[in-house]
Amino acid sequence: MLFSCVEKQGKYRDFWTLRRIAFDTETGMLYCTARETDLRVMWKHQVRVVRIIARPSVVDIDYKAVNFDVRELFSFKVEGSFRHIDASLLSRLEQPSEKHAVVRSLPKRADSAGKSVGDVGKGNMLAWYMRTDNETDFMKIYTTIRDVLIRDGMRPPQFWGLPKMDPRIEVPLAEPPLYLWCRFRTVKRTVFYACVHGHMAIRDADLSLPGRSVTLCDEPLYLTLFDNSVMVFNEERRLVTGIPAIHIKSLHYSTMEVDASKKDPKNEKCRCFLSFRSNSEEYPDILFVPTLERFADANEENVPAAQVNRVQTALSKLVLMRQQTPRMADELETPPTELADVSKLTAGLEDGVESSENGCWTFTQERKMQEICSACQ
Repeated sequence: MLFSCVEKQGKYRDFWTLRRIAFDTETGMLYCTARETDLRVMWKHQVRVVRIIARPSVVDIDYKAVNFDVRELFSFKVEGSFRHIDASLLSRLEQPSEKHAVVRSLPKRADSAGKSVGDVGKGNMLAWYMRTDNETDFMKIYTTIRDVLIRDGMRPPQFWGLPKMDPRIEVPLAEPPLYLWCRFRTVKRTVFYACVHGHMAIRDADLSLPGRSVTLCDEPLYLTLFDNSVMVFNEERRLVTGIPAIHIKSLHYSTMEVDASKKDPKNEKCRCFLSFRSNSEEYPDILFVPTLERFADANEENVPAAQVNRVQTALSKLVLMRQQTPRMADELETPPTELADVSKLTAGLEDGVESSENGCWTFTQERKMQEICSACQ
């Protein structure tokens, strides 16, 4: 059972109120309390969830707007069929106390020798709009409900049903940052192992003078490691630079303990960095300093040290795979001219589930992006 504290939008969408929710991963039932008070919470609503839509996946949220509220990124819509409250289950629910999303097992039933009661009856369809105040809780709720829907056949599987990893090298696949889910929609359909937020060193810096240091660009960028190249994009999807895998001469990097990196997620002293050396003058070297992405909570998976470790591990296994496959090592590769050209070996099938006019890629958008990326090369 997943417990969490969320804000629920009012019936007429004029205000948000604090609620507690409980999601039963066995039955797919979502329970919601009445308005939060200082007294004991009262479970009031129950629905059989049939769909969940993350707002960032269908709406390009303007996070630079003056009136931007970060909770817009952590918003989601739950659609389901109304059910009457199951008193036998609610009687076994402990009084929730945690504000953050937690998974807790329920005590076994004392009656009917533990026999489960099937879902009987179908109620009217309804929709709840909810949000959290941090990314960690949002992802916990969203992925838990999504995986249950996939299990029950109400949603296409992720990555063509494969585990969230590349089976060729057994390296976990990555996802774009939450606030760029819509803009980087095409990237989500590709094979990539890291999407690292940070800053790139300015080219042609003269380091021959004593005491001279590298200057980093102010623009936030994303270094993305694909299965055939390493590329750097800005937040508007514009390709800044890239090196095909066949032309990566070496990787130099510096890392630290992940726990220590959690205390310095901005990496202000540049203790963690990635340096890709190229063996071709056509593709310049890349010196990249990772930092924690916008709006994210620092954890053991997204801090700079963890990102450096992820890139180093994936690249080393890619090199080993290429050495074991002569044909792949000999064939020439060039960086893709647009994001859609990257390998689609384990592409997902989410477009039909979470789609809207604002979230879908159109032919015009693909053509425009190709022109932009081609002009940058």
